[in-house]
Amino acid sequence: MANGMSDDDKVGILVVDDQPNQLLSHEAILCELGERLVTARSGREALQRLMDEDFAVILLDVNMPDMDGFETASLIHQHPRFEKTPIVFVTGAQPTTLDRLKGYRVGAVDYVEVPVVPEILRSKVAVFVDLNRQRRDLQRLNDALQAEIAQRRNAEEAVRHSREKEVLLQEIHHRVKNNLQIITSLLRMQSRAVQDPAFSEALRECQNRVASMALIHDKLYRARDLARVSFAEYVRDLTNNILTSYALPARSVRVRLDIDDLSLGLDYAVPCGLILNELMSNCLKHAFPVGRSGTVYIGFHAEGEEELCMVVRDDGLGIPADVDLGRTSSLGWRLIRALVEQLGGVVQCQTAGGTSVEIRFTRQNAPQDQASAVRGESPHAQV
Repeated sequence: MANGMSDDDKVGILVVDDQPNQLLSHEAILCELGERLVTARSGREALQRLMDEDFAVILLDVNMPDMDGFETASLIHQHPRFEKTPIVFVTGAQPTTLDRLKGYRVGAVDYVEVPVVPEILRSKVAVFVDLNRQRRDLQRLNDALQAEIAQRRNAEEAVRHSREKEVLLQEIHHRVKNNLQIITSLLRMQSRAVQDPAFSEALRECQNRVASMALIHDKLYRARDLARVSFAEYVRDLTNNILTSYALPARSVRVRLDIDDLSLGLDYAVPCGLILNELMSNCLKHAFPVGRSGTVYIGFHAEGEEELCMVVRDDGLGIPADVDLGRTSSLGWRLIRALVEQLGGVVQCQTAGGTSVEIRFTRQNAPQDQASAVRGESPHAQV
């Protein structure tokens, strides 16, 4: 029995008969099933009911005026939507073999004779109701399975596209790194060819700047995360490259690294790498003239959740008292100021006992400030 079911869970049963008393009799017998009973008093009305909803089974009177049960059944099963709907013929006369064959040809699955035995009619209809409910549940499971398959295919497609993008991004980093290395090689060759020491030094500085950017793309090309670089590893390799480019006497200048284990995206890694290249180059050029040894300290730390602090400090000669770093026109310091503005940070310098440069910025500032710097706006930075 289906007592307590909601209307949406109930199965429809269509009873078609031109005699009101027969309709009432069928309703009285089938109401115990607890399903949704719908009646029609003619074949045409039955067709109209079918347009409104689907039914688990149709009880169809054979002998009806205007359109008999055989014609009604034939029209019902001609429609693709109802071609599999079971029809049980109800007849008051003993059906002959030819009658039964005619009924089966137009789609009947069974015959019930009047007067009906309530238990038999109820049992036969209950079989079709159960089959319909099982078929409906199976369809729901199939729809859910198809939806899950579609979701899985979409997920697999997204993973495939993601992998393709990773391969493409990896190839981009590789090609950018190679192109920058070609530029570095050209600058190195040019610096060796010129006779002017100042011009040669300027070319070497440009070479180191390009190399600092190439190194980032090389790290990203080799990393699992193609969007972020391990800054501690990057700084270690960058400082080694800079020391090598200046060809200093062995152990004359030591570099002490104090770098947190942080990963930076390109928006931060590139400007930080260029700033570090300029500051360390200044140390090697000005703080330690030939014959003087010393130490360069490089620190990079996260302070709180958002703020980052970079410190480059040496124990060398220090900056002359008559040099104002905020007004100097040297390319290196102009580049440092521009990059700090790009990061939305501030710079503080101390010249007692050597030179110490501290740069602070917050992570969320960089992308927005970078865009404003391109438009010519100047974020507040102190040098």
